[in-house]
Amino acid sequence: MLPSQYPDCWAPTGSTVGAYEGANARERLVSGRRGTGGPAAAELRPSLSKADHSALLGLMVVRHFPAQYASVDPAFKAAVLTDALRTSRTFDTWGIPHLYWEQSARALIETGDAAVEPLEGLLLDTRPAPVWGCQEAAQYAQYRYRVCDYAWALLNEVRGRKVVISKVPEDRDRLIAAILGKKGK
Repeated sequence: MLPSQYPDCWAPTGSTVGAYEGANARERLVSGRRGTGGPAAAELRPSLSKADHSALLGLMVVRHFPAQYASVDPAFKAAVLTDALRTSRTFDTWGIPHLYWEQSARALIETGDAAVEPLEGLLLDTRPAPVWGCQEAAQYAQYRYRVCDYAWALLNEVRGRKVVISKVPEDRDRLIAAILGKKGK
């Protein structure tokens, strides 16, 4: 069924799902094959050589295998994940900042300090960050999330700060400006 058959649901006009927007579903499918996953993850690990969004799916599969995932440098993980966030056209792979985080966002948070600088680099990116799905789209309509809001919320998670996220983008802009002011940007 097409999105137009669901008038109560919103999707970006004329958009298509990006190459990794379905990463959560695909990585669950691939990694769910527990009998072959370990050897497959070991074989996949060396192919994680380019630290950009193209490695997201492979990284998320390897994440299901702790020994192989632990061997991946946190800076590499942070680079892949933040580039995937930066290049996202829809943000279902990340979750809804005030409600829940998806696996990709949790993986980025787990990289800790390695994620701080790349996320700070996204604090000026005010592109809209839409999501698909009726309930998710309703939340997006209320909050009008942008890439910088995801970066700000993820930075707070990395730093162990639980924050209440305002529905008003201008309120979030002031909080983002405070971080940028401390960085001298």
